[in-house]
Amino acid sequence: MNKIFGWEVPVGTIPCWVVSEDAKLKALRENIPFQDCNPHTYFKLVGRLDNNFIQGHIQHSREVDFHNIISSGITYFDNYRKRIPVYFTFDRVTLYRLIEIISTKPLTFILKRVDNPQRIVRNKVFMIMPFRNPQLDTFYSVNVKPYLKNEFGIDIYRSDDFNGNDIIIETIYNQIEESEFIIAETSACNKNVFYEFGWAASKNKEIITIQNEKIEDQLFFDRAHIRAIFYSEKDIKVFQERLKNDITAIRQKIDSKN
Repeated sequence: MNKIFGWEVPVGTIPCWVVSEDAKLKALRENIPFQDCNPHTYFKLVGRLDNNFIQGHIQHSREVDFHNIISSGITYFDNYRKRIPVYFTFDRVTLYRLIEIISTKPLTFILKRVDNPQRIVRNKVFMIMPFRNPQLDTFYSVNVKPYLKNEFGIDIYRSDDFNGNDIIIETIYNQIEESEFIIAETSACNKNVFYEFGWAASKNKEIITIQNEKIEDQLFFDRAHIRAIFYSEKDIKVFQERLKNDITAIRQKIDSKN
């Protein structure tokens, strides 16, 4: 046995921690290591495909040798079969996502490094929109906020939710950065909307714009490359279905990147 990072591991291997999607998000949210327990698996590097991809064998601490079959009862195998993201870390700081398991003997695990994972809070969304517009406020409070909560369990916020004396503009920026994605209401021209929209775009956030179809102009920017929903207050179900489809597409895109 060798001792690495204070843990004893079989010769030729390094300690390896398994990280779920929820554990990844929790660690990013709380700024803590990706795991804080004894390693339950060991990894043997057998090759580098390029700077981002590595391949190797994995041994569970309960077993005497590397995995030879994809067995049930082990969470990372079950999640892999279900296409649920599985991550491994060798230092509790850098993440690798499980991309493929090749049926060699022992099994070969293909892992892709996840560079600088964004600090994103699951089920948190930021709404960019003007305030004190009775028509838009009603649309938001009746047709957007409760729908997202009931359909997805999403909590949505906007700037006026953070109105304490200690709240400064950086707090709003942090809320935008932590959100899974952004919804921007662009039916009315507003300087705060410009500001927040620009910040979200600079952070490469996924943005859905929504706009009353009565407003024909595209207002202040070219949205050809951004998801846009033009809605009618007379047909809210169509709007909500389009919103649901866009949210599903965004989540699939984010998962594929990570």
